[in-house]
Amino acid sequence: MVGRLWQQTRIKGDERMALSGTFYKNVGSHWRLQLEWTATQNISNNTSTITAKLYWMALDSYGAVRSSATKGGAITINGTSSTFSGAGLASLSGNQKKLLHTYQKTVTHNADGTKSVSLSAYFDAEVTLGGTYYSRISV
Repeated sequence: MVGRLWQQTRIKGDERMALSGTFYKNVGSHWRLQLEWTATQNISNNTSTITAKLYWMALDSYGAVRSSATKGGAITINGTSSTFSGAGLASLSGNQKKLLHTYQKTVTHNADGTKSVSLSAYFDAEVTLGGTYYSRISV
C-alpha cells in the first residue's frame, strides 16, 4: 500500500488510541516536506475526524528558496484526495515552516470500533535545491 498506515483501536469503549502523528521526507540537507495529522474520535457515532496538514520547511538559515511559480500538490486520506495549488508555494525563508494545505475527513469505524486509515501527500515543488532538481516530493 502506498502511503502511511494509521491504526486506531477502541477497546471496550475506551478512548485510548493514537490521536496525532507526523510523517516527513527530508529533501537534501536543508528542507523537509512534513505531514502532520490529528484525530478526534466520536464514540457515539463510531467515527473519527482526521485533520491533515502539509508543511514545506526550511530546516535552517541555509534553506531559503526563491520561487514565484505556481506549484501544486495533494493530501490523501483513506483514498480521497484534496488538491491545492498556488503561486510561490515553494518559496521559503530560512528556518520557515510554511503551511501548504489542510484537509479534513471523517471516517467511519468498523463495528468493533477499529479502523485503519491511510495518509499520504505530495508536493510538486519543481525546484533545484543544493544543485539537485526535485520534481514531485512525496510523504
